[in-house]
Order: sequence, then C-alpha cells, then structure tokens
Amino acid sequence: MSDATPDVTAPGGQWATMRLIHPAPSLAQVRWWVRRALADETTSSSEAVVQVVNSLVSNAYRHTSAPRATTLIRHRTSPYVRIEVEDGERTAALVPTAPVRFHLGLRLVAGLSTAWGVRARHNGKVVWADVTRTGPVRIPVQRG
Repeated sequence: MSDATPDVTAPGGQWATMRLIHPAPSLAQVRWWVRRALADETTSSSEAVVQVVNSLVSNAYRHTSAPRATTLIRHRTSPYVRIEVEDGERTAALVPTAPVRFHLGLRLVAGLSTAWGVRARHNGKVVWADVTRTGPVRIPVQRG
C-alpha cells in the first residue's frame, strides 16, 4: 500500500487518514480520496469537505516543510465531519486579516466550516475544521 492509498475501511467507518509524506500525493489525488471516503454523504456536504481539505492541504504543502497527514473523522451521531491536517511546523496558521486577495484558502475554510482552529502538538500542529453534514452548504463569496 502506498502512502497515498486511502484508508476508507477505518474501524466503524468513523475516520480515514491519508498520509502526506514522500511521495506526497497531488491535490487531485487528495480530492479523489476525500470524495471516495465520503461517498455516502450528501453531495453538498462532501463537496464542502473536499474544498476545505484542498485548502488546508494546499496550505500545508505551501507553507510547511513537513506535511504529515490529513484525517477525516465522522461519528454517526455528530452533525459534523472533522477535518485535521497535521504537519511538523510549530508556527500557527494565520487568521485571515489581510486584504481579500490574501489568505483566500483560510477564508474559504472559515466560510465553509462551522468552526476551525489550530491545536499544538509536541512535534508540530494540527489545523482542524468542522463541516456540517446536513443541509445545503453556503459557499462564501468574497468581493473587493
């Protein structure tokens, strides 16, 4: 099994992890993996998860030297899918405060998720986001 092979048979169907280490999967492979892992979710919620994962993994590739893994966590009774992207950098992700043309990925994450944040770990950090599993998802439109 290669590092890019999706673990869609996780115990209880509650989580799936894709390793982002050498050779790092392309963003297209990551998006394919998310769609496959969430095949039983509603289309609107799974596409929102795809966009959030794409933004967080893209940021990890662009701004860290050690992206490690992305994990999707689903509990049967939770209204959310938790997305976690782990890397080996200790510097926190920046909260978007710059003009609209900057930090577009984190603005997208903030717009599509119910909550998001950064959790420090002894060997890096985890950037996480919760995306609703039910109902339509609003796509944020940035103007300016």
